[in-house]
This record gives sequence, structure tokens and C-alpha cells, in this order.
Amino acid sequence: MEGIRAHDAQFEYVGSIARFLELEDEWDDLEQRSDAHIFQNHRFIRSWVETVGRQTDVRLAIVLYRENGTLQAVFPCCIVKRMGIPNLTWLGGFNIDYGDIVFDFASSLRLADFLDHAFALLKKRTGLHACFLDNVREDASIYEYLRTRFRRYRIGVAPYVRIDGSFEQYCDSLKVFRKKMKSDTQRQVRRLAALGPLEFHICRKDDQDIERVVGTFISQKTARLQAQDRTGAIEQPGYSDLLITEAKRNPHTHLSYLSLNGDIIAIHFGYLFKNRRMYYYMPSFADDYGGYSPSRVLVYKLLEHCFRQGIQVFDFTIGDEPYKYDWTRDEVATISFM
Repeated sequence: MEGIRAHDAQFEYVGSIARFLELEDEWDDLEQRSDAHIFQNHRFIRSWVETVGRQTDVRLAIVLYRENGTLQAVFPCCIVKRMGIPNLTWLGGFNIDYGDIVFDFASSLRLADFLDHAFALLKKRTGLHACFLDNVREDASIYEYLRTRFRRYRIGVAPYVRIDGSFEQYCDSLKVFRKKMKSDTQRQVRRLAALGPLEFHICRKDDQDIERVVGTFISQKTARLQAQDRTGAIEQPGYSDLLITEAKRNPHTHLSYLSLNGDIIAIHFGYLFKNRRMYYYMPSFADDYGGYSPSRVLVYKLLEHCFRQGIQVFDFTIGDEPYKYDWTRDEVATISFM
């Protein structure tokens, strides 16, 4: 830990897990005063550090900024090895969907000044051999700073649905994106229901079924990747442990599934953050029911739930997969910087 005085403020470098864990309460308080996403949430990062991070030799490299003892900003980074070279990147590694700082804009220090100090401290403590700050939304707090000082090396998108009006009105509007989208989806619901009881479930933290649902999710994702001869994040060391830990301990985790005759045929492992944004993070389905579009039916049920509960945004997160544009045309650009 190292502190640097700047005006009436205190900068602190955090490189140990023990010190990071001590920050939970004040980090959570700052989070409520910021525009942070779930990927900057302390509990999310802790789960990653204690599972994937621990198995991949990650070193924490976090910069904090306080005014009069109150935490005002966090630059959540770590050192990982890429092709044997130490790299500075977001806490959460190269797999988090949105990278950003946690910053209270009521702070007396300008955001750019905080970042200047933060990079200077990071360079002093880590050497900054290379820096990759991936998946920065163009509406992120740090975006303008990086855009004018770093080089872009990858551009992506993140589609999303604005939750407005009624679910019925929204479903009627889907024909703009795909002809007969509403009727085709409802037909698949009827086809599945004709095979037996079709139910939509949302897991609670005290559900005895959580480990079974997560285990089924991992099996479905792994089987799908093997069938397509692809690799994915779920095969990383510690990733299965991350999912189980998040499902049990992160209050923002939103785990839902479709069951048919009691069997799980589709699962969504996602997040509901600040009760405003649903992150469609990782879906899976049983290949035996692929012809019934179970993942599409589950998205339909999730969107209905969001409309009924007054959630503001259904966020498909990063990636321009064609199925996402059956539900929306709205998207935000994501930029990776180096």
C-alpha cells in the first residue's frame, strides 16, 4: 500500500488481496454514487480474484482516491501475463464485458486529474510493461480520457433494449426487426408446452437447486462448445468456481431457467444491477431441444419479467450476434485501448 498527497486528497495503491477485501463497504458506497456497471462491483471482482485470478497468478493493481476520508474514485486494475509479458488490464481480466473506473462526479478533483495521478502511480509501482483496457463503452466515465491519449485496437458493439411502455406494445413492435418475430416465438412456446409443463423459474439465493442449475449450465455450455469445436471462457481455470461463487454470494446475480417436464432446457446466468439494468450475460440450452428455440423463448420470458418489474434496460452485453437484433436495433459502441 502506498499513499500520495495531492491537494487535500489521498491517493492509495492497493496490491494485496487482504487490503482489497477491506474496501468492500466504502467501495459499495461509492458504487451507489457512480455510473459503475456490474463488472466494477466489489463482490463480482472478489469472486473473480478468489477463483480465476487465484489460478492464473493475477496481481492486483488498484488505485484509490479519497477526499476527507471518503472514497471518491477507484481505478480497478490488475497485472496479468499475456504471451509471457506482464500486462496492466481491468480487474476481471480480458473477459469482462465493460471496463471502467468507479468515480463520483461530485468530487472536487477532475476526472482527468485523477487518471493522470492514477497512471503515474501505476507506472511507478508496476512498470506498465503494456496496457490493455478492453471493452470501454463510449458512454463510460473513462472513455474520453482514453480516446484522446491511447490507441484503439478493437471496436465492438453492445445491443440493448430500452424498457418503455408495455410488454405487449414492445412485442408488437418486433416486426420492425424481424417479420413474424412475435408470432414465431409464441408458436415455439406452444410447441414446447404441448410436450408437457413448461415453466419459467428465477432462482433465489436460498434455493437448494442453485448448484444443480449452475452445474447444468456448465454442462450445456461445455457440450455446445465441443459440438462447435470452439473454446470459451467457461473452460478457463477457475471459471466454473467463479460461476458457483457468484450464484451463491453475489446479491446481483440473476439466474433463471426454463424447465419442461421438470428438466432444465435453457438457462440464463446474468445480473440485475441496482434494480435498473438486466445483463444478459451467459445463456445456454439443451441441444436436444434446439429445434424449439429454447433460448429465444427464455429471452422472451426474461424481457416480459423486465417489463413487469419496471427494469429500465435489458442489456445484451458485448457482441453483435444476429439473434440480438431480432429484439432491438439500439446499441452502444465498445472500444478496446492500448
